[in-house]
Amino acid sequence: MTVSVGVPTYNRAYLIREALESALSQTYSDFEIIVVDDGSRDNTSSLVSGIRDPRVRLIRTEQNRGVAAARNLFLREARGELISFLDSDDLWKPNKLEKEVDFLERHPEAGGVFEDLEKQDRGLYLASFQRDTDYFSAMLAEKKYPQEIVFTQREMQLCLLREVPIKPTALTLRAGVFRQTGPFNEDWRAGSDWEFLIRASRFCRFGYIDEPLAVLRLQNDATHRLHRIENLSLHLAMYRQELLELKEQMDAVAEGHRDLSKHLAWAYLANGQKSEAARALARAFRESHDTSLLARSLFAYFPSRVRNGLRKLVRKKLEAPASDTTLGLGRLEKTKLL
Repeated sequence: MTVSVGVPTYNRAYLIREALESALSQTYSDFEIIVVDDGSRDNTSSLVSGIRDPRVRLIRTEQNRGVAAARNLFLREARGELISFLDSDDLWKPNKLEKEVDFLERHPEAGGVFEDLEKQDRGLYLASFQRDTDYFSAMLAEKKYPQEIVFTQREMQLCLLREVPIKPTALTLRAGVFRQTGPFNEDWRAGSDWEFLIRASRFCRFGYIDEPLAVLRLQNDATHRLHRIENLSLHLAMYRQELLELKEQMDAVAEGHRDLSKHLAWAYLANGQKSEAARALARAFRESHDTSLLARSLFAYFPSRVRNGLRKLVRKKLEAPASDTTLGLGRLEKTKLL
C-alpha cells in the first residue's frame, strides 16, 4: 500500500532536514512525502527544494494559515491508500512505516494505527510517552501490555475524552477515514488533531503497537505553547458540546472538562490574569457542580507566594509517612488537593 506522508511546517529550517531524513530512511519504500510550507519567512522552502529525492514534493503557501489548514492542503494532494503525518520537529524510527503497514494489512477492522513514542522536551527525556499517560497507561495495564492491540471504538472514544495518547507523528490512517470524518477544523490554531481524533473515534477503531517508533521533540515554538489559552478554551467548548451529546459518557467527559478547566486557569495565572483564572474555574463549577473548583476559583486571587507556600505545605504532608488515620490520603486526594 502506498503511504502519503504529510509534513506541515512553518519557520522550521533549523531542524526540518532531520525530520525528512528520518522519513527517507524508512525500510518501507512505497511512500510519497508532501511538505507544506505554511508561509515560512526563513529558508525552509529552499532547504526542502534542495533535497534530491523524487518522493519529496513541496507545496508553499504565501500566507501562514495554521497547521490544520496545512494538513488539509496535504490531504487534498495525497495519493496514497494510507495517510501518515510527520511534524517537522519530530523523528521516525527506520521501521515505523513498515510496522504500521504490516499491522493494517493484518487488521482490516482497524481504520488506523498508532504507537508509542520517545519524548524529548527541553532537556526532559522519556523512553515511553505512553507509560507517562494517566488513563491510557491504565488501559494498557489491563491488557497486560501486549505487543499490539485493536481497541474497540468505545474504548478509544472514552480514552480520548480524557487525554490524547495519539500523536500525529505516531499515527497512520486509511485514506477512507477522512472521507467519513471530514477535514481538520481550521478554526483551531492548535489542538486540531485532538478535535479530529474525537470525531474519528465515533466510528473508527484504532490499533496500537506497543513500541516507540517515533521521537516527539517539543520545541519552544510549538503551536500548543504559542496559543495555549486559545487552545484550552476551544477544548472546553468542545467538551461542553460533548456534555450535551454524550449523556451516557458523562463521567469521562466531566473529568476531562474539570482537568481542562484547571489547566486553563493555570495558564491564566502564569500570565498574571487572576480574574480570568477565577472566572474560568467558577464557570466550570457552575457547569459541573464540583465544589473543589469553587475553592480553586477563590484560591486564584491569592498572591502567588501564598499559593506556592500552600502547595508546598500540602505536598509535604502528602509525602510524609501515612499514619493509621491518614493511610491512603496521598493516593486518593493528591490530585484533588494540588
